[in-house]
Amino acid sequence: MMNLKRFTLRNPSQARKGRAGENSNFHYGPGHLPFAVCSPGFSRFSRGDRLKPGLHTSQTENCCGENSATLRTLAKVATSPLGNTGQSAFTMVEIALCLGIVVFALVAIVGVLPTGLKVQKENLEETIINQDGVFLMEAIRSGSKGLDDLTNYVESITIKYGSQAPVTFTNSVRLVPNRLTNGLHIVGLLSTPKTERLPDGTFRQNSVTARVRAINGVASEKGRQGEESSFRYQLISEVVPFVNRPPFGSQSTTDDLRRSAYLLNNLYDVRLTVRWPLFQRGVNWETGRGRKTFRTLVAGELHGFGPPKSASYLYFFEPNAFVSTNSFSSTF
Repeated sequence: MMNLKRFTLRNPSQARKGRAGENSNFHYGPGHLPFAVCSPGFSRFSRGDRLKPGLHTSQTENCCGENSATLRTLAKVATSPLGNTGQSAFTMVEIALCLGIVVFALVAIVGVLPTGLKVQKENLEETIINQDGVFLMEAIRSGSKGLDDLTNYVESITIKYGSQAPVTFTNSVRLVPNRLTNGLHIVGLLSTPKTERLPDGTFRQNSVTARVRAINGVASEKGRQGEESSFRYQLISEVVPFVNRPPFGSQSTTDDLRRSAYLLNNLYDVRLTVRWPLFQRGVNWETGRGRKTFRTLVAGELHGFGPPKSASYLYFFEPNAFVSTNSFSSTF
């Protein structure tokens, strides 16, 4: 068996002494990596000879016998210069090819990005419309009177009474004649019937149009600081009596007429038509292509009253109150 001597390097001075000594078998190769050689008597190499990278296998086996694999490994590590590992880097052609693939992918992503942003914006707007439409519909059908927070979002309501000039109510902070000061005022105006029966027994056709800033949506658009960039839409409210009259003829009975009168005065078809987006062009407001209608039936009395210093009547649904049909039977 071959006898290998093991040495422990304590400091550089010992390494230099070991290399210069006659009885030292601990040596340093290039890169300061130590390796061991066969002890005297078992090697035909003289002490202090460095192992060469081209050392023949047979010579190593003659020197070290069964430990020749270990010696060859130590010799390769000791004689290999640092940094010369034999690995090759990417060529310029390969780098240019990779850059071309990356640029092609980026161009495709940038081309799809505007379409994705547009779809995201449209989905957000439609989500806001759905939530606001349900909220306003519920406020009208229940006759809500305490939603004072609506003054922050309903910017104006324009009502055209018959052949008269339109009347506009605004939430302006300035002292103007027709101001939207509370939620009762807003809900009462939005509940104005399309066909209004006046106290003198005549009828007139009304139209109600409101400009609303999004109630739901991004928090940064709420408040006075986000007025210019807020999402707005146009709201058209229609409150129409539910008409289901039977055909008049010889077979019509008094009960049929009474039932029709009862439905006419206690059941209403409420429609909210929303058009968006609403943007200002000069002094006028124009709407986009978005359009959606919310519709429901409301059972109850539509009660109207004229508050003090108001230019119009305010109407509210009373879901638990119904009008008797006796006083309206003569109408048919």
